[in-house]
Amino acid sequence: MSMISYVQNYWNLYVDFLERFRSVEYHGTPIVLCSHFYQLIKDNQTVEQFSQNKPSSKQLEPVQTRFNRLLPPGYSQQSHTKSPIVFHDQLLRIPFKLLKKHYHKRDLIILRNQTNPKTSTPFQIEQLNEFEKTTQIKPYQRQLKQLFNKQTYHPVFSDTTFQQNLLNELSKIIPTLQAAENFMKHISVSGFVLGSTNHLEGRALALVARQHGIPTICMQHGIIASPLGYLPKLADFLAVYGNYERNLYLNSGVPSENIKVIGHPRFDEINHPPQTNRRTFNRKLRIHPKQKNILIISHHEQFNDLESIMRELNNQPVNIIIKPRTHVKKLRTYSKRYSNVYLAKGIQLYDLIRYADIVVSYESTVALEAMIASKPVFIWKQNSPNPIDYFQDLDPFFYQESHKLVNNLKYFLGNIRQTSTLTSLESFLTKQGIQLRHSSMLLLKNLIDCELLSQ
Repeated sequence: MSMISYVQNYWNLYVDFLERFRSVEYHGTPIVLCSHFYQLIKDNQTVEQFSQNKPSSKQLEPVQTRFNRLLPPGYSQQSHTKSPIVFHDQLLRIPFKLLKKHYHKRDLIILRNQTNPKTSTPFQIEQLNEFEKTTQIKPYQRQLKQLFNKQTYHPVFSDTTFQQNLLNELSKIIPTLQAAENFMKHISVSGFVLGSTNHLEGRALALVARQHGIPTICMQHGIIASPLGYLPKLADFLAVYGNYERNLYLNSGVPSENIKVIGHPRFDEINHPPQTNRRTFNRKLRIHPKQKNILIISHHEQFNDLESIMRELNNQPVNIIIKPRTHVKKLRTYSKRYSNVYLAKGIQLYDLIRYADIVVSYESTVALEAMIASKPVFIWKQNSPNPIDYFQDLDPFFYQESHKLVNNLKYFLGNIRQTSTLTSLESFLTKQGIQLRHSSMLLLKNLIDCELLSQ
């Protein structure tokens, strides 16, 4: 079965879930809108069988169109132009120095889910969990159990594990909705900038803001590995990287006026002066200063591919710098086994990219960031049940097999000055519509001024 059919079946099941359980509400908000549906059905064998079905033509209506019919009505947006903007610091990834550059401390609130004592900022900081109060969960559980009794013949919703998972979610959903509601009752705000609405806190804020007539913008926090993590749209506006994301949302039923291509503010930092000079960089990593640097972004799952790449490059006169996500202990073993492998510790990602001659990455946002930094990028394709097609037009820099990737790496090392590679990567960025001439932070600020502060 194709990935397209799988996604269509997933959305059919999700909409069915919302329709069957939407009557259980917290102050007018259906609690299932805050449920992490993907986790509810993960590893459910019945769902795997269901996903093999061929979608009917009736079910091919865009998911956002269907979802919008299930949203509770929102109030007309209220004018709070003198109130601060709230940046929800979850997957937001906007450097604080950019916020300080463009906003006075009275004009902005940083909202966090919990305390983060390590980060200092001149802005007012609020913690969402501090707005929670003791709430009874059992009445909502009873309502759900009554609906469970009506699902006897449903292949998924009759499953006791599914039902228990949903009941367990209530202990987080209800307090978070309550906290979002109390926050907006006690603090006047002009609007919200959210890092994601695929997590409970972001969803709760978007839904409660809708009820209060407060406009919202949701940023894109990474390349879209799967539409299941980025749809349906809950915020009023989506601030996306480029044309790929814009087309995906358009094809999913999101109106064009709600999609704004701005890139991402952190991309503004890519070509700024490095935080670490080259001499300090070489000293910290203890690398050979006269050899080419290959930066490899390690994947948390496809670890065997990484080891084979290190092994095949072991005899090459290069420094292999690994930026680990997980498996740090095992990577330390490899750095001892292979004399030219070094672990990147205590150095900012953009400095690693700046001092790299070549970047090797799985299909990740880092690959895109390296292209923006005008670095040659080689990408290995993941063996994933949810394939990513973002980089598919990058042949011949896109590899399924690690030994082919390594062979082309070796060739490129001997011809590193050829311009055709960078020209191809620049053409890719142009096609994607990635903002390179304009500051993404300024584009975001303009979006906030026009859509959040002009109400």
